[in-house]
Amino acid sequence: MRKSLLAIFSLLVILAMVCGACAPAPAGDQGAAPAAEGGQKYTIAFSVPGMNFPFFVHMEKQVRDEAAKLGNVEIVTLDGQDKTEKQVADMEAAITKGYDGVIVSPRTADALAPVLQQVVDAGIPVVTIDRSVDGVNGLLGHVGADNVIGGEQQGNAIVTMFPDGAKIIELLGTPGASPAIDRSKGLHNIIDAAGNVEVVCQQTGNFNRADGLTVTENCLGSNPNPDAIVAANDDMALGAVEAAKAAGLTAPIIGFDALPEAIQAVNEGSLYGSVEQFPGGQSRTALNTMMAFLDGGTKPEKEINLLSPKLITKDNIGEAERIGEVPGMEAAAAPAPAEKLTIAFSVPGMSFPFFVHMEKQVRDEAAKLGNIEIVTLDGQDKTEKQVADMEAVITKGYDGLIVSPRTADALAPVLQQVVDAGIPVITIDRSVQGVNGLLGPSAPTTSSVANSRATPSSPCSPMAPRSSNSSAPPVRRPPSTALRVSTTSSTPPAMSKSSASRPATSTAPTASPSPKTAWAATRTRMPSSPPMTTWPSAPSRLPRPPG
Repeated sequence: MRKSLLAIFSLLVILAMVCGACAPAPAGDQGAAPAAEGGQKYTIAFSVPGMNFPFFVHMEKQVRDEAAKLGNVEIVTLDGQDKTEKQVADMEAAITKGYDGVIVSPRTADALAPVLQQVVDAGIPVVTIDRSVDGVNGLLGHVGADNVIGGEQQGNAIVTMFPDGAKIIELLGTPGASPAIDRSKGLHNIIDAAGNVEVVCQQTGNFNRADGLTVTENCLGSNPNPDAIVAANDDMALGAVEAAKAAGLTAPIIGFDALPEAIQAVNEGSLYGSVEQFPGGQSRTALNTMMAFLDGGTKPEKEINLLSPKLITKDNIGEAERIGEVPGMEAAAAPAPAEKLTIAFSVPGMSFPFFVHMEKQVRDEAAKLGNIEIVTLDGQDKTEKQVADMEAVITKGYDGLIVSPRTADALAPVLQQVVDAGIPVITIDRSVQGVNGLLGPSAPTTSSVANSRATPSSPCSPMAPRSSNSSAPPVRRPPSTALRVSTTSSTPPAMSKSSASRPATSTAPTASPSPKTAWAATRTRMPSSPPMTTWPSAPSRLPRPPG
């Protein structure tokens, strides 16, 4: 119960901060301005394993869109053509041409490590994206999804659908690729612990649809009646769909990447689900990490920045990042956030497990929002350190501050300075007295949670009116209807082996509401689909089974 309350409260806090920070900009200030005419222009190489993969096509588009907003960046795409030697040659060319930076998704971690070390040693900053690489010193950072968690979500779906055990086929990704390794590890973290899930056939499909089709056909030849098929990406999963259809198999199939075609397949019922890893968010974060370093020498606080994946099923299909690209489902897409916000999150000390958990909840919610960067300020259990952190918040001009004061009296003066500097502040867990203009309450109450159940409004609607005669900075307040808390259970019904092979045909249910931010809650619902084959839903994350 405590974790549940903390999760809800963290969501309330993040949402309140977003609402406070999105007040209308003054005339002439429309967010990040492009570089001044004649200013520094940067050329960034963007290297991917292969542009034949829809996942990387989307990722490259997102990087180019973000570069266009920045205005002073040219993106040079390097297509690895799904060949390690080609990607190695591209990295050598990056050194020769003297690019200002490299953003790279390594085809295989071990093979790319030596040449990436050469790039770093040549003085070119490197950010890895989606796929990590070990053994390279001096990387600027890594941005990706936590593939182990994504694999665990696939595993959770299996053990939830088949509590009495199951026989499954597992399609692995490219050998040596970090996502292939991590996704399989996450899957086995869950199914091995369950003790009653047997992988009857495990082969690599090389993240390729044609290989996924062929491998599934081979597996079905020796194991014609698996209970489910789990694939390490959507291309292989869609190949498995073709093989299963030809064999007359109706077992649930789970993919990974939430590609538009996979989202459509989930909606139609041929795929049970696919793990969303927010590639657009990864791309924008990687480029902004690179530009922060090139423009101002700022390194990321954490070298590894992982977004939390989410299993997309028919029940939460509206949360897929690329649903707007699916024909007929454009209305279900959430509006893109207008700008990137940087929120400081200050706690007395990260040595306390309570604050470690709280910080994780805030980061998870920020990842869902997609346009928020959380900067954690560890007070190290020292009041003077937390005071210094607050002063730094003013100097760095963060968009907002969430703070749990170590001691109320000592923090009050500097928090007043933060408010007076025009930075919205909300206290969390621990309150502080004597500070005028705080954005919100310091602790969740029964009434505040109850009030939040009202119909959500726009995240940037009503702001406190500004007095033309006031010399104090404007206090931006969130709407009182900030959050709708879902009371609908998302626990899926169990599926026995016998019922798994003969799914019921029913009208597709309308997705039930879930805790969302106000801007996401205003999305248009996807129209109901005609009757089709459906599978019981599984929550995006379940406790690990005992064992």
